[in-house]
Amino acid sequence: MTEYAYEIAIKTLFAKDFPDVTNAETSQEEYKNIKISKRAISGEDEIVGVKICVYEYDIDKKEKIQENAYECFESGNTPYEFYASPGDYILEEIVTPKGYESITIGFVFSVLDDFKISLKDVKSDLIKLNDQKDMIILYNVPVKEVQVASTGKSLRIVYLLVGIILIGLGSILLYTKYKKVSLKD
Repeated sequence: MTEYAYEIAIKTLFAKDFPDVTNAETSQEEYKNIKISKRAISGEDEIVGVKICVYEYDIDKKEKIQENAYECFESGNTPYEFYASPGDYILEEIVTPKGYESITIGFVFSVLDDFKISLKDVKSDLIKLNDQKDMIILYNVPVKEVQVASTGKSLRIVYLLVGIILIGLGSILLYTKYKKVSLKD
């Protein structure tokens, strides 16, 4: 959890018990839990070990508002939860686990005033929302292993055949030369 998100979480959790800890513009109603789930495209299980960062995003300029991430985390066995306020964000996969194709594009989403999530300009089947629109589900595709035929054995056969031909030709040349010499005597 980033320092900024940690501060928001503390302020939100203790807003009712310790009103003097929070300032007047930060209340529990301004931040809600947003969930991000990282799954294999083939199933419902979470993929462990994916590093994902969420940045605040300026949709008009199409750039991050700041280079420091709003939230970074490594996926685990359950969907990750973090506090977010209404606004625009971009989600980027930083580290992909072994055995999966990496997602090289960022996905822009908005947290609306009612804390529902809206995806922006997404033309990919690798990201979806749950029915309640409070969880982003990212899918990773397993790497397809290409089976390459073993050419080592066929190469040995070629070498063997070339060797037999060379020995055979050499033997024929020697035999014909020996025959010519023995006929002269």
